[in-house]
Amino acid sequence: MILSAHQPVYLPGVIFFNKLALSDGFVFLSDVTLARGRSWQTRNRIRQGNDAGFLSVPVKRKGKSDQKIFETRIDSEQNWQHRHVASLRHAYGKRPYFTTYFDDLAAIIERPWDYLSDLNRALICHLAECFGLSPQWHDSRDFDVPDGKNERLIALAQQTGATSYVSNVGSMTYVDEAAFTAAGIEHLWQLFEHPTWDQGAPFIENLSAVDLLFNAGPDSQALIRSCGTFRAERPELSSVDNEAASQMAS
Repeated sequence: MILSAHQPVYLPGVIFFNKLALSDGFVFLSDVTLARGRSWQTRNRIRQGNDAGFLSVPVKRKGKSDQKIFETRIDSEQNWQHRHVASLRHAYGKRPYFTTYFDDLAAIIERPWDYLSDLNRALICHLAECFGLSPQWHDSRDFDVPDGKNERLIALAQQTGATSYVSNVGSMTYVDEAAFTAAGIEHLWQLFEHPTWDQGAPFIENLSAVDLLFNAGPDSQALIRSCGTFRAERPELSSVDNEAASQMAS
């Protein structure tokens, strides 16, 4: 079984779902520390005319450095849900598959969410289903794992019964392939090449995967699966899509 893991991020991009397509199982790393400042945990980009703009979920920060993602509450006093749904309608209302997918997506966003990780997880699982992906879903809180990024990933692989683990290139700064080998886990690297599709205007890379869904509809499934693969050898830095990798840096 091939496993991958990542923080539950908001409306992630195509690179995230390609890693899901390469995996049999996936772990939401919800018990890791919420990033300070702006991060992909709370926001992502959609097309806005000929440019890209952010949709950001307002959250309540406790003022402590170790606030976990699963502890993080959404600031429901701000009217963010209406803004996000309206922005998606304005951005994609004329795209070919908007009416096919919008209502279900908007209904998830508009639920009365308390916690960021619950919102993000629901959106990721829904989009995965739209893309024809059905990995075994896990949450890191359900496992007893040690501290240390590399050590916890190895422990998650062992405790889920995985024989292989896929990392994205954003993890190159801390992943120790030799430690995986010593633990009896094959380590693999995701090799991602950003695909293109008809956006109705000059193409913009590294948007939320909702852009692909509204524009390509059922053709999204084949594209998600074909835009990446994995290999054991560490990629050359010169081959890395730095902007895409920034969305998958942990």
